[in-house]
Amino acid sequence: MYLAEYLPRLDSVIVTVDNDSDGLDKVRIESGDILVGDYRIPTPIQGKQDPRLTKLINYKKTKETVSLTIKLPAGESSESFMNYSVPSLSSPASTFVQKWSVQDLKNKTTMDSEGRNQFSFKCHACQAVLVDSDSKFFDMPSELWSEMMEFWHCHKPNENMSDLKERSWYKGIVKPSSDKEVVIGSYYLLIRRGQVEYGTISIQDDGCVCNHCHANVGKYLEDISVFNREMYFRLNKWALDLQYGSIKESYQPYIYMYNMFMDKINSLAVRKFSINDKLFVWIINIGVNISCGGKTHFNTLKILYSELKGQENDMIEEFTVPTNIYDEFVNILNKIHNTLPDTNKIMTMKSDDISQVYRISYLPSN
Repeated sequence: MYLAEYLPRLDSVIVTVDNDSDGLDKVRIESGDILVGDYRIPTPIQGKQDPRLTKLINYKKTKETVSLTIKLPAGESSESFMNYSVPSLSSPASTFVQKWSVQDLKNKTTMDSEGRNQFSFKCHACQAVLVDSDSKFFDMPSELWSEMMEFWHCHKPNENMSDLKERSWYKGIVKPSSDKEVVIGSYYLLIRRGQVEYGTISIQDDGCVCNHCHANVGKYLEDISVFNREMYFRLNKWALDLQYGSIKESYQPYIYMYNMFMDKINSLAVRKFSINDKLFVWIINIGVNISCGGKTHFNTLKILYSELKGQENDMIEEFTVPTNIYDEFVNILNKIHNTLPDTNKIMTMKSDDISQVYRISYLPSN
């Protein structure tokens, strides 16, 4: 097992390898990879490095591990480290673009002769087209839009406003204003019911299902005001596939957790969370580039996690997510945790003579 973690402020990569084979004292850089004995470790930064400009500045071998530090050329630090803040889904001030945001769709898809990007969102279960690119797409400003009203306004809008648009905005609902508009959230597409009046989606209880295969694809919402009554479908991204050209993409449910954590960190400055009253999660670093288990992950969240017990005195943000998202989230944490060297898997913290053992993992952004 190995772990390579990029430290952009130091222009260095810290590598830890389990001392489980011979030849680990042989270290070299080849085609941008770090070779330690038989281990080939991808350098966790964008672009390949000139091996003539890299230096081995530290090497330590113990009974359990081999650890070393590779110094990279000055100025190679990734911009994403300092631009982790994501006030909207695709902020031009940040190099990080959330999956299936407006900017992401623009970057991936091609335009037709009329200057319109060509793509479609299909039912993940049966591949029926549910939303196509004939609509106009907008990003949701933030999943915490209504909560932040408490901080932004000293004189907040009141319930007696006569303007419907302002009234809806105060309620924290950014909505499509016509049947040809789609609002893209961090984990969903919000459309008006009239956009799919031809029968691709139907209502089932408080959810909505694909008419072709009857798979659940989201939630049915109503907005009732003194002026009118609007009906919407909130389609979960993990229930959809994005098709553009010959390429088809799926949306892993754990990405919802990544986006939710980033929203909470940016808006509320919290790092400790209780998930579904079961799991304690502590985000100890953000924007971390790593290589482990044969893969390279950019902009990860470095996480300590454990069962929810003994942390009740901490300031913890609580939230609940659907079971499938929770299971996928725990699965990806455990999967990456299991690829780490033994010395990088556990962290023990002591407070008031009580020791708390946490597992260490990383949550990918994509």
